[in-house]
Amino acid sequence: MDNNREKIMKEFDSKARIYDTSKMSQFAVNCHPYVLNSLLPLNFNNILDIGCGTGSLLSKLLHEKPKVRAFGLDLSENMLEVAKEKLPKNVELVYGEAEALPYDNKKFEVVTMVDSFGFFVNPEQAAVEAYRILKPRGQLIIADKRITGLKKLFIKSIGYEEKDIRYFLSNAGFDIINILDNVPKGYLAIGDKC
Repeated sequence: MDNNREKIMKEFDSKARIYDTSKMSQFAVNCHPYVLNSLLPLNFNNILDIGCGTGSLLSKLLHEKPKVRAFGLDLSENMLEVAKEKLPKNVELVYGEAEALPYDNKKFEVVTMVDSFGFFVNPEQAAVEAYRILKPRGQLIIADKRITGLKKLFIKSIGYEEKDIRYFLSNAGFDIINILDNVPKGYLAIGDKC
């Protein structure tokens, strides 16, 4: 396992039980309303949340859309344990990496990545994998931090610029890419697979 990936996994494993109430989760929690505003108008039957952590986004989504078949994937087994306690039993939670998703081609209608894209060791491969598992007319929604200046020295996540996100998504094959600056201290990137 890559050293960076192992460090990230250990960090989240150690914080799993306190994550939801810690400062570490605040950016993701602040993103949830923006992601839900993008998701709720859509008509979809299934969703995969990559980097699902403790399952907070899926929990909120299922409260609004209880018939959606939800899947979550995370690199931290301890975070997944917390998610299992929080989510309905029919939510399928899997330990895995964004760069090598254990799902068939064209399985999902929506894929989300909230406060996780900047932690991926190979974001270009993660975008390729998201595209692979999306059905035609599927949508990828990424919400992540904009990290600039001196903050880059102290934050473990990488804050990608708009040109980087466009590069990753267009190289993966996404046809329409919208990047919205409406998330405080972050962005919402939406990639459509036509």
